[in-house]
Amino acid sequence: MLDEESKLPKPDFMHFTASVHQQWGKKSNSRLALPRNSRLKSHRTLRDDEGFLIRHFAGAVCYNTVR
Repeated sequence: MLDEESKLPKPDFMHFTASVHQQWGKKSNSRLALPRNSRLKSHRTLRDDEGFLIRHFAGAVCYNTVR
């Protein structure tokens, strides 16, 4: 998805983040979450369109998509 976004004439972090949430944010996927749902306060400061949270086996990682 990131490769596809980077090939667009005007790549946009908000568009990429929305695509990730739309593609992988279905209720059946418990590994992807919004940053505001994190237990860590530093993750909760991100807005929904600024990143996403992936729950790995070793813990949750917040990916910030803002430049």
